[in-house]
Amino acid sequence: MTSSIVIFNFAFIKENVAMQESIRIRQILQLCQPETVIADIGADHGYTSAALLEAGLAEKVIATDISEHSLKKAKSLFAEKRFGIRAECRIGDGINVLRPGEAQGIIISGMGGHLILRILRACPETVQQCKWLVISPQSNVDIVRRELQNMQLRIIWEDVVWEDKKYYSLLKLQPGKPESYTEAELYTGKENLMVDRKRFLHHMQYLAQRQEQILQKASSSRNAATIAELLEIYRSAGEKGERT
Repeated sequence: MTSSIVIFNFAFIKENVAMQESIRIRQILQLCQPETVIADIGADHGYTSAALLEAGLAEKVIATDISEHSLKKAKSLFAEKRFGIRAECRIGDGINVLRPGEAQGIIISGMGGHLILRILRACPETVQQCKWLVISPQSNVDIVRRELQNMQLRIIWEDVVWEDKKYYSLLKLQPGKPESYTEAELYTGKENLMVDRKRFLHHMQYLAQRQEQILQKASSSRNAATIAELLEIYRSAGEKGERT
């Protein structure tokens, strides 16, 4: 399968999405393709779902969340914006509330890597019948990359965004045979799949600096050895990016 991406016009999103959405939501939208139905898993207050409709990326969104309280806020937002039947809310756990093939695109954000993996594993038929997914694991991104190789999900693009004094990883996936990853690439991602090489370089430099700080506080030689290995991985990726 050939890697492809539709980078939706950032200026259009910035100018036409009326709400004060986060930079992270804007970057998520840039990884999305226009579809009839897009599902927003873990929709919380519905900001990403609303942005999808306002940007013209979806004819309909299905906003799901396990929290009824959060979805009430999403419903209020949708009512305020008069989306009508174009925005549907469903209470439930992960992708279980979707029928296979119902949504062409699926977004899963605002949760840790292990939870995202559990959601993907719970509904393999629904996952395999969509065209693409955008996931944003807030932790354990290396484990997510490793496990995706066993789930017939291929990473076709990656991005990172700096918001609220931390980096967030964004991965765009398609059903299909995954590429193999080296051990280092599980931690850094593949540079050739990065949407923005400059952001990738800054991210590697940030991670290297953070590992240096952790290494100084390491309480045992065993911990120090592991941290030093990660430091070298991030430092090498950053230096390679500067040279090329």
